[in-house]
Amino acid sequence: RRGNTGAKGSAKRFPAACFGIGGVCLGTGGGNGINRHHFITVTHQNHRRSVGFPDQDALGPDAASGYDLVGQLIGAVGSGADAVIGTGPHLLRPMEIYKGKPIFYCLGDFIIQLETILRAPDGMFAKQKLNGNDRLDVLFNTRSDFGKRGLSYDPIMYESVIPYWEVENGELRKMTFMPIEEMFALPRSRGGWPQKNTTANIIERFAEMCKPFGMDIVIENGLGVVKL
Repeated sequence: RRGNTGAKGSAKRFPAACFGIGGVCLGTGGGNGINRHHFITVTHQNHRRSVGFPDQDALGPDAASGYDLVGQLIGAVGSGADAVIGTGPHLLRPMEIYKGKPIFYCLGDFIIQLETILRAPDGMFAKQKLNGNDRLDVLFNTRSDFGKRGLSYDPIMYESVIPYWEVENGELRKMTFMPIEEMFALPRSRGGWPQKNTTANIIERFAEMCKPFGMDIVIENGLGVVKL
């Protein structure tokens, strides 16, 4: 946990217009989200990921662009968000609690259903050097090299957690995680559907990647439990 423990972390405050839900601004300086809403959740989409992930360096500032994912999401808390949920890279990433507010850098996928769509744009076929009249199974087999690349090739892409937390008078009182898996390596008609994972592997991996962020997550009754 950071922000209230003395650990290092940049609490950069962003302009009110930078973060919002449904056109509602956060912060002061013209924003009214904090005054009008009891609980504010900010989502942030970022597709950057590295081959070495879950190496935590993948979350640091990008050397080429200077983009700082951690700084961005911490900034959302600094601007008044009660929770921040990152999306985009399609895999489970760490979480942390900053100034008592949860930040999820990515929760992965809940349902994977791309390869069961009924039609696809011509651009998807052209990218694989196929004709738009080719069958969809040909498209996806070519795109994934028959399950050897993309979302289909690695079991961790099919693993996630569902968070549950309770807040009382603005204070985080409880947080747990249910581990789920989307049935890796099953046929397209059955794969991608979430089911509760009954082993300790997913929570153990998640807990380990969260340790550098000051998180203590233990397993109790099949759930990951945050020690607050």
